[in-house]
Amino acid sequence: ELNSESYMKEIKQITEKIMIRKGIKRVDESKIFVDIDKIKDCLKDNIEEMFNKYYLKTLLLYFYLHYPYILLFDLVSEYLMKINNY
Repeated sequence: ELNSESYMKEIKQITEKIMIRKGIKRVDESKIFVDIDKIKDCLKDNIEEMFNKYYLKTLLLYFYLHYPYILLFDLVSEYLMKINNY
């Protein structure tokens, strides 16, 4: 009877280990992996582009309101050349 109890205890421990391994495997298989560096790069590019557009619009509006006699085309051309060289 002592052997029977010992065997049952061992079977229970082995079964628990198997169930834990199966649970861990299931969790690992269902994980979603995210490329954080790629997301950061995309966001950086988008933020840079949005900022450049905002800056250009703000700059044009400022010059239009304060210096209407300046040719805006020249300002835009210079600005675009400047940001494209970076």
